[in-house]
Amino acid sequence: MGFAEELLVKAKHLNKTIVLPESDDDRTLQAADRLTRDGICRVVLVGHRDQIQADARKAGADVSRCAILSPADESESGPLAQKLHELRKDKGLTLEAAREHLRDNLYFATMLLKVGRVDGYVAGATHTTGDNLRPALQIIKATPGLRTVSSFFLMCVPRMAPSA
Repeated sequence: MGFAEELLVKAKHLNKTIVLPESDDDRTLQAADRLTRDGICRVVLVGHRDQIQADARKAGADVSRCAILSPADESESGPLAQKLHELRKDKGLTLEAAREHLRDNLYFATMLLKVGRVDGYVAGATHTTGDNLRPALQIIKATPGLRTVSSFFLMCVPRMAPSA
């Protein structure tokens, strides 16, 4: 079994919930389809339900097994905005500014992680490392005493047969 396969087996065993905030990307929708179809994890997509479903159909992805949460839904974003305001008011973040931040899928997804509604967050298909780290550092924060943060990605490519 290869490295990627081992990761998938371990993930399936753990049965975690992962938020994918970049639901406007076909690759993200196809990944959500595969992850839920194969029972690797539960998936939360962030965005407008109708748009995600339409985009998924165009991408040939079935997202019916995914939860879809919208930052525009006040019943979802309201409590998260309140919590974000509590976390950052000492830095000058107003409740209105917290609401504005949560219109951004990355901030919304980060808050879902912070409050324990999801177990993990995966992004980077359409956003830079900085875009992803900014809400993470503001909301989740680094471990006390840690002065450096980093990121990584894995790329698994099929093995090619040697040329003759």
